[in-house]
Amino acid sequence: MRTSIVITKNIVKARLYRLKYRVMNTNGFSDYSDIVYIRAGVAPGRPQSPQLVSATATKINLKLFKPTDNGGSEITKYELYRNDGNDANEPTTKVTSYLGALLTHELDKTADSLVTGKIYKIKFRAINVLGNSEDSGVVRYALVDKPLMPSAPTVIYASSNETLIAVEWAAIVPSQTPGQEVYGYVLEVMDTSNTLGQFEVVFDGSVGFPSSRSYVYADNRVKAGHNYLFRVKASFRNGLTAYSATSLPVYACSPPSYLLAPLLNNVNKDQITLEWSQPRQGGACPLLGYQLYMNNGAGGDTFTEIDSAAVKDKPALALHSTTSATTLGATYRFKLKAYNVVGSTYSESVGYVIADLPTAPASAPATDPSITNQTKLKVDSTAVPSDGGSPILTYSLEIDDGKGGPFTVAYGDPVASLSLSFTTELLISRGLLYKVRSRAKNIIGWSSYSPTGYIRAAVRPNAPPAPAFVSATDNSITVSLKETIENGGATVTAYELYVDDGALGTFTKLTGYNGLAPSFKIDRTTGATEEKALVSGRVFRLKYKAINEINSSEFSDIVSVAMASAPAKPATPSKIISLSTSTTLVISWTAVANAALPGGVITKYKVFMDDGLDTGNVRGALEEYVQVQYVAASLTQVSVTGLTPGRPYKFKI
Repeated sequence: MRTSIVITKNIVKARLYRLKYRVMNTNGFSDYSDIVYIRAGVAPGRPQSPQLVSATATKINLKLFKPTDNGGSEITKYELYRNDGNDANEPTTKVTSYLGALLTHELDKTADSLVTGKIYKIKFRAINVLGNSEDSGVVRYALVDKPLMPSAPTVIYASSNETLIAVEWAAIVPSQTPGQEVYGYVLEVMDTSNTLGQFEVVFDGSVGFPSSRSYVYADNRVKAGHNYLFRVKASFRNGLTAYSATSLPVYACSPPSYLLAPLLNNVNKDQITLEWSQPRQGGACPLLGYQLYMNNGAGGDTFTEIDSAAVKDKPALALHSTTSATTLGATYRFKLKAYNVVGSTYSESVGYVIADLPTAPASAPATDPSITNQTKLKVDSTAVPSDGGSPILTYSLEIDDGKGGPFTVAYGDPVASLSLSFTTELLISRGLLYKVRSRAKNIIGWSSYSPTGYIRAAVRPNAPPAPAFVSATDNSITVSLKETIENGGATVTAYELYVDDGALGTFTKLTGYNGLAPSFKIDRTTGATEEKALVSGRVFRLKYKAINEINSSEFSDIVSVAMASAPAKPATPSKIISLSTSTTLVISWTAVANAALPGGVITKYKVFMDDGLDTGNVRGALEEYVQVQYVAASLTQVSVTGLTPGRPYKFKI
């Protein structure tokens, strides 16, 4: 006989059914039993695990969940269980502070005998009249404060460039363990160059990466030169910390590179001006500026930043003058630093001497007339008055073509020379006037040019012929002067005529002569002072010289001329019959009186005779012939022999 039955037909879940039964024997049915009330249902379904709302070092605030299936019968209560904070033990301790009605509960350190820092296993169940639900899943929550947020990420510039960015952050050091121990970190990035400007996760190390505190962002979305922000948060037992502070702007770029050493723009004894160009590679980020460094000017290897206020943080700067180098003649070494937001680069160091340019030679180059001639030039330059504080490295001489053409370097550049003299026969032509100039160079550079000199390829003229006597009186002498036959390659500009004192004394220049006239009359009555000083009757020596731009010639040969009138006309000669023969004639004449003495004394007579053919041509009237005889002034007759008998000879004295 059955004593149980399962009813499934027409049963509606959650309805409360009344049931009664009776029994039957051979005599019939019994009365009905008392009525029993049975609801069509089961124990509640398994509830969701408790969810953490918040936690501190003293409280764990939970949210509890009603099962989705009450089993067909109202939930009558709930029960909450925990363990002792030892992960090896299951949550079997009923939380007595929980009264079983509410779907929230706050575990309390004191009320529930909890220990700060421990991680508790927690589970939850629902109960109806039909029984207990299956326990929820076990969750673990720590009785801890939320750890402090991580520090802001910082860029690792040594590992970053235009296509990747390396960042790092400091680890969180828990104070409430093990509940605050970090399970991992979550890194987010935002491209500020993107107008959307949203953070996105680039590394989720929230679980299983507690030691990861750096990350290389090398996603193909990294754009050279873009500006990125990073932030990080940490995961621990109860969830995630707050976000760190946002990193400083991080640029996808490299430090600048290939920075050339600064160049010398200008220098003098008071300051040096440097110029430079931007690095050849900027690293994809804007250049922020430069820093200029200088050593001690004595060969030291220590460089100190100078003129920071004028140079630093000025990316457009490319020229700067400094007065920091103070020792004249010293070589100071400079180097430049260029930097952008991620790093910097240094140029090589370069040395420059603090000095002025040499001063220009004060005088124009000049020639040495003893060497310069019509095919050769000797040029002598002068040293500069000041080397500017740095030794002269070379002198340079420049010469034109003698025809007004451009200057060309004769020596000293590019091959250095400290010589101040130069001799050349290259392409030198007689009579041309060459322009010359010089300059000097020290380590700073070239001086200005000297004044221009002019050198003619010429020598002094040859001596002119001796002055020629023209006439004389007791008070004057007239001579003719001829040009020299060789001017030395330069035009004769003047002649100078000199006379002595008539007593074999020194010569004096005749200032009354204009230097160009072909003749000159020395007149002691109307002439210049030196002419008036001459004494009538004396025999004066005369000479002259030619002058061109090179020099004066040697003096001409000397001519001696008496300042005395010519002798009076002699009387007609006569024949001394007693002394003459058919082939010999003896002629006599009257002595002529002397002029002013001593120069006017009669020194000799000249006797002229014709050929005796009576042609009317008296020989010697205009010219001297072999028949001319000189007779001492002390004599007044002459004997002519070897004549032809019978011929009538004519004589003239």
